[in-house]
This record gives sequence, C-alpha cells and structure tokens, in this order.
Amino acid sequence: MESKNNRILKFFGEKYFEGFNKPVVVLANPKTVLNSRFAKKEIKEKVIRADQLITYMKEMNKKSKEYGCSDNELYEWAMSYLKLHKPRIKDYTKKYEKYRLNNKEQTGIV
Repeated sequence: MESKNNRILKFFGEKYFEGFNKPVVVLANPKTVLNSRFAKKEIKEKVIRADQLITYMKEMNKKSKEYGCSDNELYEWAMSYLKLHKPRIKDYTKKYEKYRLNNKEQTGIV
C-alpha cells in the first residue's frame, strides 16, 4: 500500500514537474543544417547545438524562480522518486503465442 508521504510527493512531483524540467533538443553534429525559418520563436529557442548546452543551462538556471537544491537534497529527492517505482513483469511472448508452431510442424515430421 502506498504511504501518505509517497502520495504527497507524487502529487507535488506531478504538479511542479514542468517548473523543474524544461525540454530542449540538442544537435550533436556540428555540420547539421536546420531550416527553422518558419518555426515559431518558442520552438527555435528550444533547439540548440551541443556547444551551447552549458550556456543554455546556466541561463535557464538564472531565469528560474525555483529554489536551488544542494547535491544532497537533489540526491534525496531523486531517491524518493525511485522509491515510487513499481517494477512490472510482462511476458512479451504471449502476443506471438498464436504464431507458435508445434514441434512436428517445425521439423517437418508428420
């Protein structure tokens, strides 16, 4: 059963996820040519080259209104998310069970 603390943490994590996580596309190949002439400004701002990544992250950090965390606080936060994880075991072979041949059909022996 899920504890009260985990439910509260999950609620706040979902509510404030967008504030902590910013999507960005990083182009790793320096020879990449991107035709962004017709792209919206918001999209253009989220596509950067790899050599601009550190500068971009520093700028986003300065603009952010979020509370800064120490490494230990960040680690504790990450571990609390990890504790919410529930592994799922799935049998992917069931999907193809109808295509399975019996032993006689495989060998050609009748």
